Amino acid sequence: MEFSPYIIDGIVLLIVLFLAFMGYRKGFFFATFSFLPMLCAFIGVKVLTVPAASAIKKTVLYENLIERIGEKVAIDTTFSERWMEPDLLSYLDMPDFLKEIIQNSGLESVSGLLDMEGISLFLAESIADVCVFIFSALLVYFVILIAGNLLLHFLDLMANLPVLSFFNQLFGAAIGGVQGVLWIWVIGIVLALQECSGGMQTIILALEDTKIASILYENNFLLQLMLQIFG
Repeated sequence: MEFSPYIIDGIVLLIVLFLAFMGYRKGFFFATFSFLPMLCAFIGVKVLTVPAASAIKKTVLYENLIERIGEKVAIDTTFSERWMEPDLLSYLDMPDFLKEIIQNSGLESVSGLLDMEGISLFLAESIADVCVFIFSALLVYFVILIAGNLLLHFLDLMANLPVLSFFNQLFGAAIGGVQGVLWIWVIGIVLALQECSGGMQTIILALEDTKIASILYENNFLLQLMLQIFG
């Protein structure tokens, strides 16, 4: 199958112009910073989940959660007769991942020191800790994500004021065009790897006769950077 140099140049221009148009519609702030709320949310989960969980555990909600979970923990007669055995968790009616978490929390190391009521409380607290941690992570993630998007929309509204709107869309188009070039460079890296292995020779030979694609292919900044890192 033959590839016309004009078709390749047309595809390259189409990718760049399409992303430039999308950047123009989004504006500079959305085209540049649309990923920041999610990035900040993930960073916030890593940094703030433990403090948020600690704060929740100081409230009455945590005590109520332990009480409700304690009512649901299935400790039957079979379990009460075997609670000092090493595999005592196998007698509990709960998901395996919770059993693993509780086991890692040290249930077996304290089982010989507690009576059945103490074991029940330990199980309820362990499960409650898992629930609070998961809830805290989700809470931090969505609070930061929503706050970040609200801030981004506010900045975008400010950028759409007269005079600023023109520059917002102009720089948005520029950012979109840069993204398009980056995508072309990524495709160029794939073609370069195929060239080394002897694949896609038809496309690679057609590149030599192109006007635009050949310039981007021969001046692939990402490929040069990758070669410097791994060379």
